[in-house]
Amino acid sequence: MTNCYKCEKAKGKCDSCRENSAKIAALAATVAAFVESVQAPAGFVKTTGRGTHTGMELYPEDKSRPWPSNSTWILLENVDAGIKIAINVSDIPSQRYKAGKKIPCRNTFDDLDCSGHTVFKTERGGWSTFDRRGIEDSFYLGNYSDPPADVSRVIQEQLAKIAVSKETSKKMVKIPGFGYSVHQDELEALKKKLAMGRSHSFTPAGMGTGHRLSTKPSRFATKMPFETAEFFGVVALYDETFDHD
Repeated sequence: MTNCYKCEKAKGKCDSCRENSAKIAALAATVAAFVESVQAPAGFVKTTGRGTHTGMELYPEDKSRPWPSNSTWILLENVDAGIKIAINVSDIPSQRYKAGKKIPCRNTFDDLDCSGHTVFKTERGGWSTFDRRGIEDSFYLGNYSDPPADVSRVIQEQLAKIAVSKETSKKMVKIPGFGYSVHQDELEALKKKLAMGRSHSFTPAGMGTGHRLSTKPSRFATKMPFETAEFFGVVALYDETFDHD
């Protein structure tokens, strides 16, 4: 949307909206140039479109909505490797400041704001992401982050992180009766910690519900399945949930 609420209602444009519309029109060529500059790594296929892409879901542009997406998406996908990297480029000129003063939009790559989502198939066949739900995306380009011109380097860093994550997942041991896993190198230390009566918390990567495990029941805790307690080598184990944000 390039007009304020009053302008939309009056079907006209105030000076501020006319200036904003001019900036967006000027920035369109820069957005197009950036989208063209993004190269797909070997084995990847590049597709683009209007709207927002999360890597797993596409939200196409819908101009009938009161707040259209105002962004262009780029999807880099390697079907065989099970990797998707989505980059969303905002069409709205970013406002920059230096020493408390506004810096004019120059319509260069440095004036772009981009967010990225990296999703990949795990060793167990499910999907994982570097996004932290409700907190942050997998990576950013533009304001307060890597320059958009460094997109190729950032993509390679994401691929390297995927390789490390997959190697780490091979050492993760699923906890029976519980939706979490624990690294095999940390399992014995965790068993001793719980046996000593201390608690241990498991939390999601982003916002959600956390779980505090302990051998000591609390007022709001529920008893965990026998197989979970047996896995940790204790007689009984209790789970107290809490908001994690």
